[in-house]
Amino acid sequence: MRIIRVPETLHGCHSLISATRKCLESCKPSENGLLKSFDDGTLNLAISRNSIHRALCLMEALIRAVEANGWQFIGQGKREYMKVRAGEEDVALEMVEKVERTEIPPEPGETRWWKKYEHAPTGRFTIRLTGYFQEGIRQSWSDGKVQKLDSLLPEVLAGISVAAEQRRSRRLENEERERRWAKEKRIREELAARITLERKRRIRLTEAVNGWNRAEKIRRFCEEVKNRIQNGSLGENDATKWLAWAKGVASKSDPFENGYFHDAILDKNLDSSLDCDQEISR
Repeated sequence: MRIIRVPETLHGCHSLISATRKCLESCKPSENGLLKSFDDGTLNLAISRNSIHRALCLMEALIRAVEANGWQFIGQGKREYMKVRAGEEDVALEMVEKVERTEIPPEPGETRWWKKYEHAPTGRFTIRLTGYFQEGIRQSWSDGKVQKLDSLLPEVLAGISVAAEQRRSRRLENEERERRWAKEKRIREELAARITLERKRRIRLTEAVNGWNRAEKIRRFCEEVKNRIQNGSLGENDATKWLAWAKGVASKSDPFENGYFHDAILDKNLDSSLDCDQEISR
């Protein structure tokens, strides 16, 4: 694991460092004594005023190491932490300074229904990755009594790499699952469409059969009319005109004459109906 050297000065520092320093130096500390940078394009830090220089030197070293690794360091944005873009994966992180809290006892004769505390920034930093990660991945590195965060920066970089790889694996798994779901959905939709088409096709077939039976009955009836006219049991009158009309009704009902059968045999989707018989019968 390579050594990451922390600079002693911020001369020629990264633009993120300059923007963050300007922001921190102009803001007021919160109740716990820490300054927080909120501006877009700055680093997500929560540190005391006395710790600005060291914190920015640490972040300068980390940013340069990230860029030397071929990654990109991105400042915070609206509702977003600063992050490292390792390949296609983003790993968010933050730096905070530990604050010791001491309760302030009431003054003699003072009645108080709440507790008061005194906050004292310690100058000890923690860099931690934010977001959800599986168990077993280290997510934070801190100043200790002996070991300083300066010497842990290579471990921070390695931790970012591991987190990015986990994010990549999870993303690929999610993409594969979404592709599988999309394929299954497409198959279901195609089957539903085939079932709907086949049901309509069968309804039309039933209507065609009924129409053919109706046409045959009308024609037989017309033949009977002709016979009765010929044997004198029916007067001819306007029978000729009526017979023409009746035969026209029969033709409109006949699937062989009204275009149904011609269209049906040209149906290119007939084969696709064979695999949905079971679904239609449900």
